[in-house]
Amino acid sequence: MSADQSSSRGRVSLWIFLLFLGVGPALAGAHVVPRSQWLGWGGTAVGISLLSFVVYRNDKRRAEKGRQRVPESYLHVLSFVGGWPGAFLAQRWFRHKTSKVFFQVIFWMIVFGYQVVAIEILTGGKFAGKVWRTLTL
Repeated sequence: MSADQSSSRGRVSLWIFLLFLGVGPALAGAHVVPRSQWLGWGGTAVGISLLSFVVYRNDKRRAEKGRQRVPESYLHVLSFVGGWPGAFLAQRWFRHKTSKVFFQVIFWMIVFGYQVVAIEILTGGKFAGKVWRTLTL
């Protein structure tokens, strides 16, 4: 297998994983947002992810040039307000912030939080109660 084939397979896997992570939150959003506002809600989500991707790219370029960096807290805020899909792609695409363990722990807690909230919405609020009862037995 050539390097180009390996790279393209890696990118396809990346998109599949992102799609997998995004299904729950997207369905939950569609469940709580009125149908008349889906386009605006979806456009905002895509816009925040695109902004996050661009900020990560710019931060990577600044790092390579030894210039002032974007604070990690700002990158996390972008992820928290909905830019985590763009942040995820940028991290893998540019190999940026992937080896910083503490940064990754916080990032994945944000992504996990989105998954839990989505499950909670889609199960009508029954998921957290069951988990809590299981953990406290």
